[in-house]
Amino acid sequence: MIEYTLTPATKEHALELAPRMRLEDKWGAEALANYTPMMAVLTSLKQSPNPQTILAGEEVIFMIGVAEYPEIPAGSGMVWGMGRYDIPSHARPFLRITKSYIKEIGQHYDLLFALVDARYTASIRWIEWLGFDVAPAAPWGDNHLAFHLSSLGDG
Repeated sequence: MIEYTLTPATKEHALELAPRMRLEDKWGAEALANYTPMMAVLTSLKQSPNPQTILAGEEVIFMIGVAEYPEIPAGSGMVWGMGRYDIPSHARPFLRITKSYIKEIGQHYDLLFALVDARYTASIRWIEWLGFDVAPAAPWGDNHLAFHLSSLGDG
């Protein structure tokens, strides 16, 4: 039986995940900021005070965090998550762990928000399942493609 753990994210985790990143996560990174998978995961890691990695045994299957930027109000954070191509085969532990992470990390913010690529229906369902309110899609990012602004909290 595979043991799933949530552990502090490292650069080594990012280097393992980037070449195995799920296609839809690659699309979102490129659409929002013209980032390669490696740029997306390393930048997200750097912008987040407490990024985490979900391990299936010793293998990185997902990285998640809350990025903080000077441009957003204090007490707010942008949730990001990027997974490996086979994340659907780890659905139950992935859902359980990410729900717990969002519940815990949400206690440190007035508002959490996320930008979800409108083409990525599984991610939209996931963010709704986590409790986020999902706004209608609108153009965002460098390429002005459709993203859903999603929010959780009272900020």
